[in-house]
Amino acid sequence: MIKIGLVGAGYWGKNLIRNIMESKEAALNIVCDIDKAKLTKVKKRYPGVKITTNYLSLVNDKSIDAVVISANVNSHHNLAKKAIKNRKHVFVEKPMADTVERAEELVELANKNKLTLMVGHTFLYSPPVIKIKEILQNNGIGKVYYISSSRVNLGIHQKDVSVIFDLAPHDFSILSYWLDEVPIKV
Repeated sequence: MIKIGLVGAGYWGKNLIRNIMESKEAALNIVCDIDKAKLTKVKKRYPGVKITTNYLSLVNDKSIDAVVISANVNSHHNLAKKAIKNRKHVFVEKPMADTVERAEELVELANKNKLTLMVGHTFLYSPPVIKIKEILQNNGIGKVYYISSSRVNLGIHQKDVSVIFDLAPHDFSILSYWLDEVPIKV
């Protein structure tokens, strides 16, 4: 059983908390947030889960195997770095960091410590995305020369970054997955 600490009990964090609680392979031990009202709601719904406003107490907790980060984008790098330095596996919502250099630093640090660092690219687990990948792998439509992508519904997006920085990672991760390539230039 993987013991998890989660930071960020807001809009998306609530979904992650629910998913972890429903998992038979993971246990949510601690939820951290700077908003005490959010923590009160978590405690009311899940009385067995510890709550804290102190992130360091979460990452220093020896019983925690992995940290799930669903906080503001501008905090992802520092939170993930502290977790990795404390020998925790990390699942971080996209985007992993606010610069390529900071993202690469996290990857190197996780690799050096033989820890898993995973970014929450949720669409990669979507049946239509998986089906298109199968079609492409089986040459079902021939060679791909061009893909156009547009968003018809922006929905709710992060307030600490632009909507492009918030939502474009979905498109880039899907394209990279489908084509088995990484962008040369964006």
